[in-house]
Amino acid sequence: MRTKIFLQLYTIAAIAFVFALLKYSFWGNLDVSSMYFVFEIVSFIGFLGIIYFSDRQIRACHSARESKEKELECIRLDANEKIEKQNEYIEELLRKSGKKDKIKEEIDVFSKKIKEILKLDKDRTTVAKSLLNFISKNYEIGLGVCYFRSELSGQFTVEGVYGLEREEVVEQFDGNTGMNGQCIEDKKAMVIKDIDEDYFNIESCSGSSKPSFIYLLPILNNENVIGLLELASFKEINIDRHWDLIYRS
Repeated sequence: MRTKIFLQLYTIAAIAFVFALLKYSFWGNLDVSSMYFVFEIVSFIGFLGIIYFSDRQIRACHSARESKEKELECIRLDANEKIEKQNEYIEELLRKSGKKDKIKEEIDVFSKKIKEILKLDKDRTTVAKSLLNFISKNYEIGLGVCYFRSELSGQFTVEGVYGLEREEVVEQFDGNTGMNGQCIEDKKAMVIKDIDEDYFNIESCSGSSKPSFIYLLPILNNENVIGLLELASFKEINIDRHWDLIYRS
């Protein structure tokens, strides 16, 4: 737009100069000094110079403004991108916070229910079956065994099973040997990933196979281990972490 305007100015200036020269053709023999023509030409050149330098100055200002506008646009886009990333980060934190709150709530409910079952005024077999039944509904376990310490022999005897065939026999143990004994001594939940070849198979729709994880969960009463849960699963269910929280709450 500005180029067109200045082109028009140059054209008008050229026409004006031509008319200035043509006027002398009507004066006949009028004697005009050569200096007058020189002055006319210099004036015209000066006029063109003013237009030229004004044009350059305006172009430079216009270019600087466009450059500044582009810079501001880049800053605006960069700021918008940072704001968008910040919003995504905040949303992710809120999602994680909400997820953590939900998990904590679920663990609190789980812990409360486990404590209620352990306080049942029932025989140990009923308590064992209730524990295994509740856990199987909340975690993906393939089999489970619940032991309780015998007050007479001190041995840990089987009081309930889940997912085992009737002909499969689970032996009692004395609480001082093996991984079961280690769990009882430490009074903390354990996870076993190196499964023995002679361990029970888990029956599923696709057949029978060894579990991938075994969870040992001590049952405590006033800091004393009175029982043990042995759970097997094909997948990591993190019940060991949740179990330890029961006795911290």
